[in-house]
Amino acid sequence: MALDQLLAALEREAQRTAEHLLATARAEADQLAASTEREISRRRDMAANLAGSEQRAVLEQAVSAAARAARRDTLIARERLLARVFDALRAALPAAIAQASYRATLPARVATAFACFDDGEPTVFHCPASLVAPMQSIVAGRTDTSIQPSPDDGSGFRLATADGTIEVDDTLESRLDTVRAPLARKALQQLVPTL
Repeated sequence: MALDQLLAALEREAQRTAEHLLATARAEADQLAASTEREISRRRDMAANLAGSEQRAVLEQAVSAAARAARRDTLIARERLLARVFDALRAALPAAIAQASYRATLPARVATAFACFDDGEPTVFHCPASLVAPMQSIVAGRTDTSIQPSPDDGSGFRLATADGTIEVDDTLESRLDTVRAPLARKALQQLVPTL
């Protein structure tokens, strides 16, 4: 339940960030649409002066190429918007692990990670320094587990065998990557319905 709340909070933050970025994306889209419309208009004017079926075929190809270019430019603008949204989400993840709702989910998430390993198998937690104390209290009494602060490993934790052959990645970054496609689709539906 707390993970749902965390994802909901991340979606709200993404919504606010995306709305801020949406103005830029819409301006880009408007410029692209205006540029394309001018190009199409220019090519139509040229066509009005052309005679014969051969010239009309050339014109139709040019209009078709302009339409394809406009669609390509629209897709590029959408990708830029999504990149900004997900960059903003990733930037918010380190602060998310300090929230009580995230911390409340840790025992269950750690238990799920331990279930991937044999009982007594030596394991190592890799996590940011801010999670070391909570992790120590969760794994207290387990002599087969050590905790290693890893500032560059993301927001959350990774649990690996001592030799590193098996690893469970429970960082928020990896969880965000897992739900990227449906979030991207939802963001585009909500933020850019006119593109």
